[in-house]
Amino acid sequence: MTDLSNEIEFTIEKQARLLGSFSIECVIVGGVAATLHGSEIPTTDLDVCYARNPSNLEALATALKSVNARLRNAPAESVYHGFGNSSSRLKLHLFHNHR
Repeated sequence: MTDLSNEIEFTIEKQARLLGSFSIECVIVGGVAATLHGSEIPTTDLDVCYARNPSNLEALATALKSVNARLRNAPAESVYHGFGNSSSRLKLHLFHNHR
């Protein structure tokens, strides 16, 4: 396994642990789910579908705030509003330095 592969694996695990530590009701979908079922296609993000009940949305916002996460193309002041009004799918991207 390469250093980049190790870094990606560690980061995805860290993101999954974040969701677990805040008891986010969600399921893993996308590339990570496919990998867990035997796919050999690499992925660099964690896709989840989350429950849209008010307590889960609050927990999700709190979890994302704890790591200074930002929604793409959203004004900073509205970063955590609208989770309940949009798709219940969330894509957590990895940020790493390419060497």
